[in-house]
Amino acid sequence: MSNRWKAGFVQYFFDPLTQGPALDFGAIYSFGAGDQGVLGHNARDDISSPTQIGSSLWTEHAVGHQNSIAVTSSNELFTWGSGANGRLGHGDLFTRSSPTQVGSLTNWSKVAANLESCYAIKTDGTLWSWGGNSAGSLGQNDRTQRNSPVQIGSDTNWSSLSAGGYFCLAIKTDGTLWSWGQGTKGQLGYGDSGGGAITAFYRSSPAQVGALTTWFLAAAQTNYHSLATTTDNKLYAWGRNNYGQIGDNSRVDRSSPVQIGSLTNWKTPGGAKGGISGCVKTDGTLFTWGFGNRGATGHNDRNNRSSPTQVGTLNTWLTIPRGSGGYYFMGAIKTDGTLWSWGEGSTGQLGLNEKVDRSSPVQVGSETNWLRISMGHNSVLVSEGEQG
Repeated sequence: MSNRWKAGFVQYFFDPLTQGPALDFGAIYSFGAGDQGVLGHNARDDISSPTQIGSSLWTEHAVGHQNSIAVTSSNELFTWGSGANGRLGHGDLFTRSSPTQVGSLTNWSKVAANLESCYAIKTDGTLWSWGGNSAGSLGQNDRTQRNSPVQIGSDTNWSSLSAGGYFCLAIKTDGTLWSWGQGTKGQLGYGDSGGGAITAFYRSSPAQVGALTTWFLAAAQTNYHSLATTTDNKLYAWGRNNYGQIGDNSRVDRSSPVQIGSLTNWKTPGGAKGGISGCVKTDGTLFTWGFGNRGATGHNDRNNRSSPTQVGTLNTWLTIPRGSGGYYFMGAIKTDGTLWSWGEGSTGQLGLNEKVDRSSPVQVGSETNWLRISMGHNSVLVSEGEQG
C-alpha cells in the first residue's frame, strides 16, 4: 500500500461518520468495469481487485455513470472516464482514461456524481455543477448542458451533497435539506405528507425539502428514491417503492420524507442502484432492504425486503456508499478498516479477484486502512485513511 505520510503536512479533520479525528487523505484504488477509462488506469480493461491509481493522495471521491471525480489532499479537482454531456468539466466532451485536473483552483472540498452530471462544494461553501442537464439536475434554473463548473446560486453555506439518477440532494450548514432535478417518483420530497401524490416532476433549481433543520446525511439513489438521517438519529425515506426500498413495510411510493420506524439510532444511509437501501446504525450494525436481486442486500438470498433487516450479527460496520451506487452490488467498510462487498460480480466489481456473485459480505483483500468508498454502475473507488 502507499505511504500516506509523504505529503508535506498531515491534515486531520472531524469525520461525521466516525465521530472523531481522522487522517483526511490517502491513496485511491479502483476496480470493476473499466468502460470509458472510468477506473483511471489509462486503459479500459476490467480490474477485479483494488489497484492503486497513480501516486497522488486523495480525500473525497465519487463515481457516476462511467466517470469518476475526486479531490486531492491539496484541494485540487480531478475527473476521468466518459466525457459525454461535458460531465468531466474540462470544457469539452472528450473521454479521459486517467485523472486530469479541472482548471487550476485549489479550493475544492466535496464531490458527487450521477448518471449525467457532476457536483462539487468548495471550501468557501459554494456549490457547483456541470454536465448533462436533461432534467434540470444541474440546478441552474434551465436544462442547458454545461461543459465546465458553474456555481449554483450564490449561497455559501452548503455542507454536504449526494447525487443519484438525474437528481441531487444537498444539506446546508443550518441543517436544511434541498433537492432538485428529476422528481417523477417523488424522490425530490416535495409531495404531500399523505404519500403517493407526486406534485413535482422536475425542479431545475434547489428547493427546500420540508421545514426540518436537523438533517445530518442524505443519500440520493439512482432508482428514484432518497434516504436521509437527522442529527437526532432518525431515518427518513421517500420516492419510488416498487421493491420496498423505502423501508416502511409497503410498496407505495412516497413523495415526501417518511420516518422509518421509531428508532433513533440511525447514522449513515446509502444503498445501490436498482432499488437497494441500507443504513449503518450508531451501534455499528448494518441494515439493508429493497431489491434482493443478485444477492445485493447481503442476506444470503435474493429475496426483496420492505423493511430494514440486519445483515449478519456484527456491530463493527462504519460506512456504505452514499450516492449513485453500484448496479445490484454493495460495499462497506468496517471499523477495523477492512473492506467488504457483495451482490453482482460479473465485471469484477466486488474486488475479489473473480467475476461471480456473492449474496453475503465477503472481505476484499487483507488491508486494514480503508476509509472511504464510492460506487457507480459497475465500478468502485476506495481510498485509504485513518479512522477516528
